[in-house]
Parts: sequence; structure tokens; C-alpha cells
Amino acid sequence: MRLDRDELRALATESPGQPVLSVYVRTDPRDPANTNHTPAWQIELRNGLRKVGEQLQRDGDQRQQRSFAALRGRVERELAALSPAELARSVAWFVHADGETSRRLSLQIPVRRDLVVWDDRPFVSPLVDVADRGAATGVVLVGGDTIRVLVLQNGQIDEPEDSTYGLSLGDWRPYEAYASPNPARGQQSVSHQDGTAS
Repeated sequence: MRLDRDELRALATESPGQPVLSVYVRTDPRDPANTNHTPAWQIELRNGLRKVGEQLQRDGDQRQQRSFAALRGRVERELAALSPAELARSVAWFVHADGETSRRLSLQIPVRRDLVVWDDRPFVSPLVDVADRGAATGVVLVGGDTIRVLVLQNGQIDEPEDSTYGLSLGDWRPYEAYASPNPARGQQSVSHQDGTAS
């Protein structure tokens, strides 16, 4: 699933009536911390899930503890099994407490930090930040007698339909806004007369 404004709006306005586990992992393979045997994002994920579990134990809500425990293992297993293309540079995943409703986004712009949140609604602030940093930008490629228009958005490049245009060069003439060089210009003729009578 790709991040777009409609998806972001749907997540931000969702009121599922049950807790939602929001997970953000910074899977960027360019990050040196992710080149270790155990990537940093997996360690941060485990730590974030552990903290949520501890908080739920302190709160004492048995039902939420059971729901979270069921999701915890699933989230760790499924994220670890994603292909490099699915991991992209970050992953955002929203899972309802019942485990039935789930939205997972592979992002080409990395989130600023790993984060795990258990709340009544999806936690979307990091996703808003990614959307802001990935605002659409137009790119024009000019080569010979062809122009291509591309759209760079959310770290991905798309080429819209009918985005290649041919240039009609027509009858080109030299630009003659300035007069041709005049060899006489710049030369001064000076006449000297001797004012003394002989």
C-alpha cells in the first residue's frame, strides 16, 4: 500500500472502537546501524514492544494484555520476513487489537525514528512528517528534441500518462538583437593642426 493524502486522512480520522498498535521501523539499508547481524530497527522494535507490554501490565487491563500479546509475536515475525523491497526505507504498520484490520505501508522516505504506540487510534504524526518531506515535485528532463515530465513524490518517481513531448524546432534563425561588429567603430580619427603661422 502506498502513502497518499487519502490514506493519511483515513488513518487520521479512524475511530475503530478498539486499541490500535502503530509501529514505525526505520529499515533504511543505508543506515550503518542496519548493517549489523541484527539490524538496529529489529532491536528498536523489540524494545518498543516490550515497553508497551510493560505499560499494559501496569495498567492491569487483562483483555488488552491478551490482545497485545497475540499481536506482538505476529508483528515481529512478519516484519522480519519482509523482502528488501517491502522493507523499503521504513515501514509503518497499523494493526487493530482484534488482529483483523491491518494496514502496512512501505515508505521510500525514512521515518525519523523507530516507534511503537498502543492507543485508541492510529498514531499518525510520523506519517504526516514523511508526507510533508515527500511532497510532490515536478522534474523536467530535456534531451535533444524531447521533453519528459516526471513527478517525484514520497521518494518515488512516477511518469504520468502523456508526459513526453516532442519539440518542433521550426525555422531557427540567428539572434540579431545586436548589430554586427563594425571594424570602424572604436577607431578615432584625430586631426591635428598646427596653429602657428609659418
